Amino acid sequence: MSSSASSSWRQRTMGGEAVIDEIGKVDAKHDELVNDVHDLRQSVMKRFEFQKTRLEKMEEEAMRTKMNEEMIESDDRIW
Repeated sequence: MSSSASSSWRQRTMGGEAVIDEIGKVDAKHDELVNDVHDLRQSVMKRFEFQKTRLEKMEEEAMRTKMNEEMIESDDRIW
């Protein structure tokens, strides 16, 4: 192999390595973003479940309050 052919081959090989390195960086960034989205989704779902539970408790409390008020009104009518 002549020196110019060898030099050209080295440049292509080094260029290929740079491309492979860049692909590796892009893959790593993609994996990082996928993990971030997964974590965000889990966080949103936990928050949703928390809010759902909180709303259910508030509805139960409102129902108890309403029932208590109705019982008091009923007792007032009896006396």
